[in-house]
Amino acid sequence: MKKRLLSIILISLSLIMLLSACFSSKGRQFDLDYFMEDDFFAVDYDEMMGQAYIEPTAVAEGVYKINYDGFYTIGFEPFVYVDGTVSVCGITVSNASRGGFMDLEKLIVKIDKKNYIFSKLDVSQIEDSSGSVEFFNVFIDNKAMPFMESFIEHQNEAIRVNITTEHDNFDFNFVLSDEIKAGVAKTFEQFDAAGGTNKANMKVITQGVKKDKIQKFKIEKAD
Repeated sequence: MKKRLLSIILISLSLIMLLSACFSSKGRQFDLDYFMEDDFFAVDYDEMMGQAYIEPTAVAEGVYKINYDGFYTIGFEPFVYVDGTVSVCGITVSNASRGGFMDLEKLIVKIDKKNYIFSKLDVSQIEDSSGSVEFFNVFIDNKAMPFMESFIEHQNEAIRVNITTEHDNFDFNFVLSDEIKAGVAKTFEQFDAAGGTNKANMKVITQGVKKDKIQKFKIEKAD
């Protein structure tokens, strides 16, 4: 199941280029060297296709997983995906268990005194003999930028997360670990330094990324 989930995360984003053709992306070229030369990150790079999937190396070690009530495993895993001239940074939020799907409904992240709410989640669900996994992606586009800026500013404080489900009286409530906060912040800061937040690229992410196609991409890779 761990390999399946990793594969899910790897595959989602390649169709991004089908959409980017509709937009002009004349901004600064994304510089992969910011990640290639940093041992903090694992980079899966296909030079021929011009595609790269990047995540902290500690993701594979389970550092970005949270054991919840001994029955659920919540993931809060940052990533960067690059496809040609388009790059995107985000967080994959997941729940793995042997008890079936909880039907994730809404993500609320409390930073300082403000709640950042992500609703209308595009949730994907996969089930096999080893258990079930449900996940969605939070993309750092122009709309989500205030969330990420606040996350970075307050990363040394408690950041609380609530994930509501469609099941009555059942929500996931937890506080992010220092390792998770630092990893999310560093991933975005590196993405920014590499040129990912240039105006043209952010326009593509905000207007051109079809989340349903990205989810489909991840599921197909898992299979």
